[in-house]
Amino acid sequence: MGDFNLRFDRYEKLKNKRVRIKNQFSIFKYLENHEFIDVHKDFLNIDDQNLSKRYSTFQNYSTFSQIDYMWITNNLYDGVIKAKIIEYNSLDTDHSLLSMRFIRNNVIFQPIRTNKNIKAGRIKYLYEDLDEDSKKMIIDMTEKELDVRLKNYTPTNLDEKWNIYNHVIATIKKNHIKHKEFKIVVDKEDQDIKNTLEYRFYRYIVYIRRGLKKAKGLEQIKKNWKKIIRNLRSILKALEINVDFYILSYYFRIVLIDTYLKEIEELFSVAYISLNTEMDRLIVQDQDGEDVLITDENQIKVLVANHFQNCAGSVNCEKEIPNEWINEYKPKEDILESIYDEVLFPVINLQNCQKNQLSSY
Repeated sequence: MGDFNLRFDRYEKLKNKRVRIKNQFSIFKYLENHEFIDVHKDFLNIDDQNLSKRYSTFQNYSTFSQIDYMWITNNLYDGVIKAKIIEYNSLDTDHSLLSMRFIRNNVIFQPIRTNKNIKAGRIKYLYEDLDEDSKKMIIDMTEKELDVRLKNYTPTNLDEKWNIYNHVIATIKKNHIKHKEFKIVVDKEDQDIKNTLEYRFYRYIVYIRRGLKKAKGLEQIKKNWKKIIRNLRSILKALEINVDFYILSYYFRIVLIDTYLKEIEELFSVAYISLNTEMDRLIVQDQDGEDVLITDENQIKVLVANHFQNCAGSVNCEKEIPNEWINEYKPKEDILESIYDEVLFPVINLQNCQKNQLSSY
C-alpha cells in the first residue's frame, strides 16, 4: 500500500486492448495474478475509467487522479468493514488519506477476554440545579481547601500545582454537586462485531456484489442463485428490512443484471450504515409531532433501517391513479383477437425466399 505513482486506469486500458503491458505497470499485473484486491475500488465501487473527483487520491491545480492504493489478500478483505478516502487539506502534501477498518482477528490473534466489553465510568454534573447560594458556598469551600493544601505543601512546578487544584475541584464537585454516573462501552470486541447479524448481512452483500461484477464470480452466483436468495431473504426478514426488489426473485435473469447491481448497491448502503453506526438513543416524532426519545436497541435498528429505505420519498404502497391518467390505464377494447396469430406461424428461411425471388425474374 502507499503512493504507487501509477494509474491503474492506464494499465486497465492496455490490458483490455490485449497489448503488451509496460514494465512500469507490472506491479498491477502481479497483484491481479495473485488475486489481491484493491480495497477502495471494490468497497466504494470506483470506476477507474470514469473517476470522479471525490475518489481521487492526488490533486493539483489542473488535474486529479488516483495513484495511491491499498491492495490486500482475500482473507484480509473478508475482515474489512470500512474503507474511506479522506481529503487532506494541508500544505505538506497534495495526496488524500486512505483508511480502512478491519477485524483484528483476521490479522492478529486476540486472546479471549473474560469481559465482553471494557466498561468505563462517566459522570454528568447537574450544574443547572445549583442556585446562587449553592454556587457561592462551593466557591468559598474550594478557596479554603486550596489555602489549606498550599500551606501544607508548596508545589515546585506547574504540574504539581495543577494536580492540587484539579484534585480539590474534583473532590468538592463530587461531594456537593448532584451528579449521575454512567457506564459506557469504550471498546467493542472484534469478535462481538463478527458475530452480529449486521456483520453477516454486510459480508453477504459484499459477496453477492463482487460475484455480480466479475465473470468468474457471476457463474458461481448463477449456479447457486436460489440458495443465495433464500439466505438473503432470511437475513432481511430477521433485520426487519422490507424491500420489493427484483434481486429477491428466485429466478435469475441475465437481462436484469444492471438492475441487480443497482439494488445490491442500495442494500450495501443499508448494511454499511447498520454496521458502522453505533446509536444508544434516537429522537423521533410521534403522530402529534412531539419528540420522543427511543433507547431500546432493537427499536433503534428498525427505525434507522426504515429511514434509509424511505428517505428518498418512495413508499411501497397502493396508490390511486390521477384522473388525467385513468383512461391510459384502462384495458383496450379495440384490439383484434387475431393480432398474435402470425406469431405462431413457422419461421421462413429468408435466404431461400431471396433465391426463389431471383430465379423468378
